[in-house]
Amino acid sequence: MKIQCPACGKQTETGIVDACARCGCNLSVLAGIRAAAASQLSQAQTELRQGAWAEALAHAERSWQLVHTSHSAHAACLATVAMGDTIRLARWRRRAGGPAKA
Repeated sequence: MKIQCPACGKQTETGIVDACARCGCNLSVLAGIRAAAASQLSQAQTELRQGAWAEALAHAERSWQLVHTSHSAHAACLATVAMGDTIRLARWRRRAGGPAKA
């Protein structure tokens, strides 16, 4: 997974280095945030498989708060559909890049 240096914009592969090769900016915090988001998304997926819709939505929301990815938005969409929450579904569908109509 790549992250973009907030100081100079250089794309760097996470896990390879802790600092930007171009400017020396510390990237370890950003890598940690991405790892935490991935962990939350993984937990959301587990909860979805187990039918724990509210818990899945909470984990997907935490993942989204850390890093805005379509994967976390899609997980939130699935949870809101299962819960029958059309208002939240419309919001999450927009975030996921889909039509907002529910």
